[in-house]
Amino acid sequence: VHNGVQRAYLLKNKELTSPTKGLIYLEIEVIYNTIKAALKTVVPAEQKYIEEEPKVSKQVCKIMSLYL
Repeated sequence: VHNGVQRAYLLKNKELTSPTKGLIYLEIEVIYNTIKAALKTVVPAEQKYIEEEPKVSKQVCKIMSLYL
């Protein structure tokens, strides 16, 4: 991707297997902020992982508490 350069791309069919009629023109303008880039380099964003805890029925909990 080059900043400010317009590119044409062929459109594809629904199955993405072959070209269909039409073109789409894309142009991207990248605005680079040196301060934000430096901060992200020094202090990268932490990745957040969400783990679902397994659900246990009340009946299983009662049975397990009898054995403990």
